[in-house]
Amino acid sequence: VFLDTAKWLGPNQVTFTAYDSTTGKMLFEPRLVRKRVESPLKHGLVLELNNEPDVRLDNQRTGWVKGGTSYKTIVDFDPTFTSETNPTFNINISYPADFLITFSDEIIDTSDAGLGSYKATPTKFSVYNITENKPANFFFLDVVNDSTLTPDTTEAILIYVDNADVPVFKLNTTWRVKFYGDTLDTQLPPDPGSQFRIATLKPFSAKDTFVFSVKGVQFNPVKATSALDDIYVVPNPYVAAASWERRNPFLKGRGERRIWFMNLPEKCTIRIYTVRGYLVDTIEYDGQYYHSPEYATTMPASGTPMGAVSWNLVSRDDMDIAYGVYIYHVEAPGIGEKIGKFAVIK
Repeated sequence: VFLDTAKWLGPNQVTFTAYDSTTGKMLFEPRLVRKRVESPLKHGLVLELNNEPDVRLDNQRTGWVKGGTSYKTIVDFDPTFTSETNPTFNINISYPADFLITFSDEIIDTSDAGLGSYKATPTKFSVYNITENKPANFFFLDVVNDSTLTPDTTEAILIYVDNADVPVFKLNTTWRVKFYGDTLDTQLPPDPGSQFRIATLKPFSAKDTFVFSVKGVQFNPVKATSALDDIYVVPNPYVAAASWERRNPFLKGRGERRIWFMNLPEKCTIRIYTVRGYLVDTIEYDGQYYHSPEYATTMPASGTPMGAVSWNLVSRDDMDIAYGVYIYHVEAPGIGEKIGKFAVIK
């Protein structure tokens, strides 16, 4: 959710926050939107925003979206309303909206009167504000008296927006559309139904709301049965002096060692045996807790991805296991079983 604070902070000063639509709670205090900004970590999510610094024409998206013409179509500002010396006529702005101009072979709209020289004129085109989902205000001076835009004349479609804060005119002029003739012998005007889009790049504003949904963890027993063969141990073999082992923080002893059982179903029991059938250890895994029941059991449920659990190579008798080959048996209630092996070497 974006909050418009321009009245207090200055131009293009917008803040944003996020709400949990399920509870209605605001997740963090509003933050100022800059060119690039990140939200605090909430519910495992970080929102990264890349903001446009100002409003400008999007040349890649501006153009004919349906039909077209042989005329050169130019989008710019009317220089009459850009004045450094006369504030009354300095009313051009880059308005942050997209517009769609639809052409016809019959009268479908009427331009507005204003600015002293423009009269209300029936037109064979209409202008629509796509961003705000409403008809747009526009001026049109019909020099040729044919109710449509003619190339190589002073005719132009001049879009404007009401603004009570502007002295005298109480409006701002914005994007202007003009036609210029091409080098072709035969000029082709827009076909009825042709549409020209004015697209803009614009900063976030209070009119913007971004909504997204996330899905919770799901368990599919059919897929889980077929995935039992994907269970494996890593590293395998386990090398006692491997370079990736964590630094030993203890003065004596081997320190922390562990292997991982991967691609586990949501709930299962892992039994580890010697090759002679002696039960070395048992691990009860419940994936909803997101951590190994035998590792950091006092910590909040986080850290280990669902479907994986670690074992510290310590037997149920609290003894470090010997080097050799071991058998593991994974039993998943209602799903099936998997038997595999791993090795521990020097």
